[in-house]
Amino acid sequence: MHSSSTLPVQDDLSSSQEDLRRVPTPSRRRFLLLALCLALVASVLLRRIHKGEFSENVDETVHAASGLYVASFLHDLPLRHPVQYTYRYYAQYPSLGVVMYPPAFYVIEGLAFLVLGPSVVTARLTMMFLALLGLYFWFRLVDELEDEYTAAFSTLLLAVLPSVLQYEKTVMLDMPLMVFCVAASYFWIVYLRRGATRHLYWFATFLCLAFLTKHHAVYLFPWCLITLIAEKKWDRIMNWRAAATAAVCFVIVAPVYILQIAMNASLAQNLKGTSANATMQWGYYLSVLPELIGWKALILSLIGIAVYLWRGKRENAVLMLAWIASCYVIFTLIRHKEARYIIYWVPAFAFFAVAPFTRKALVPWMRMAGFAIVSVVVAVYGAQAWSYQRPYVSGYAPLAEQLTQQDGGCVLIDMDLPGNFIFFMRASDPARRFVILRKALYEVRTVREWGVTEFAHDESDVDRILKADSVRYVVIEKNMPLHFSSQTALRDLLDHSGEYRMVETVPIDTNLPGWGRRSLILYESTLPVSSPHGILHVKMANLPHDIDIPFDELTRK
Repeated sequence: MHSSSTLPVQDDLSSSQEDLRRVPTPSRRRFLLLALCLALVASVLLRRIHKGEFSENVDETVHAASGLYVASFLHDLPLRHPVQYTYRYYAQYPSLGVVMYPPAFYVIEGLAFLVLGPSVVTARLTMMFLALLGLYFWFRLVDELEDEYTAAFSTLLLAVLPSVLQYEKTVMLDMPLMVFCVAASYFWIVYLRRGATRHLYWFATFLCLAFLTKHHAVYLFPWCLITLIAEKKWDRIMNWRAAATAAVCFVIVAPVYILQIAMNASLAQNLKGTSANATMQWGYYLSVLPELIGWKALILSLIGIAVYLWRGKRENAVLMLAWIASCYVIFTLIRHKEARYIIYWVPAFAFFAVAPFTRKALVPWMRMAGFAIVSVVVAVYGAQAWSYQRPYVSGYAPLAEQLTQQDGGCVLIDMDLPGNFIFFMRASDPARRFVILRKALYEVRTVREWGVTEFAHDESDVDRILKADSVRYVVIEKNMPLHFSSQTALRDLLDHSGEYRMVETVPIDTNLPGWGRRSLILYESTLPVSSPHGILHVKMANLPHDIDIPFDELTRK
């Protein structure tokens, strides 16, 4: 009797244990939510990844070409003469940002080009990998502050906000820097709250990566100070490990910036900005908030700030408000302003748009209502992200591929996106048989307002330059705005002199406003062209000195 009476109890216990095994543990639930978030974002970022070339803000072309330079450097390893190698490379492929910007992203991109091959898709896959890495750390940070469900919704919302989505799909430094800053922020907060030395070292690693990507990481300094004061954890920095770590970071980062200051002759102009920046004062970055995150997320985040200050965790509110304030003050004080420069405060708004409405401390019915509201907002932004087509330009790659099938020689180019064409010329010609002349007619110091030098003013000047540099091919962009007399003179000479014949015309496919009816035209000399000899002089307004390279060195690896 006793034995038989215990059987139902044992069966019930076994059934309960089996049910418990089916319920995901907190760690497993976090993993599943994180994996789902990253998979959904990846599906959005992979959509139309083949469409277009490099075109965003002109800078995208420079960043892509700089990554290709690093790939070439790592392949050739010119360790005995790295500076001369760089000068020679620039003289042949004149589109580099290695003096204007620190090298961290270029090294990552260059490694990707070495492994996967130089292409638009490789560059965008690199950006996607970095974006997913940043979202991983954002999930971890929000989970640390609140819970895994809040982290999941905040991560999804952050990924599909307009400005973030644009730069997830664009080869610019803004997204890599935001990734490294988010990762550094996560490890900083965890270090303050737990004190594990490994978290300090990870914070230092990502802090260095951030500063080795772009100087805009400077906003982290006031943010770290404010959070340190708020958390009252002075012992976290008043020890020899923290001091040694700070010293190592300084030794790693400082030489890069010292070199930039010494080599970048346009640094003062970059800090000063343009004349348009003079009118952009304390209200500018507030005015671009709707552009960065959209009205729906902005309104929800503003309501969320009020709700979180009322009912949320004070220490977390201080952390995120300090994030916003640090970005706002630092980037407003920097005179050179663009809307994208302050993209780094967007994660804090994504936190306030979600956390106050989904946190576990809410009563069940309020939390369910909050999840419903946030779900609708995320779904709306997600649908917009799925249909989003980034600004694109196509046509430079096929013309470069066709040109590199011809005999090598000097190619004079005049187009709006020279770095885009240079990237594909280098990628399509491993033997480096061509020399690209981008500055033969005129040279612009980053922005026309900062200074321009013209080397030709009429057809006779243009003809002299073409002959002196033994130019075999000319590529121009038709229907682009012309700013200099040398551009008009070049087109007149090509049309009427009979010294160059039209070989190919490639229409430019684009969705950029004002780019309709543009095309690229390839010309080839009708006269015998001897191999170039003598010295190629490259005007360098952004360096303290110009570059002089013998022509016969330019086609040697």
